[in-house]
Amino acid sequence: MRAESLGGEAMRWGIAGCVTALLLGMASLGWAQGPGFAQEDRDRLIRLEARLQVFMEQVDKRFVELREDMNKRFEQIDKRFEQVDKRFEQVDKRMEEPSVSR
Repeated sequence: MRAESLGGEAMRWGIAGCVTALLLGMASLGWAQGPGFAQEDRDRLIRLEARLQVFMEQVDKRFVELREDMNKRFEQIDKRFEQVDKRFEQVDKRMEEPSVSR
């Protein structure tokens, strides 16, 4: 039995070695061609660049709109403060006027 198990183990190692050699051979074929771009890769990059450009334009537009909205809101707040200042001035004038007692 021991001889049979050694034979089975050797066979497993042989198969594993063949599979490993096959995988390494396939990988080396890919590496031998070198890193290059196929037309499909180039087209994909062009599409990606176009999408990125559109996205950046949308983000820029959103920032401009946000800035405009914030400026409008600050203008509204400034107007409210001016109204409050006017009310305080009116109250101050009333307090400075001599009171008429009857």
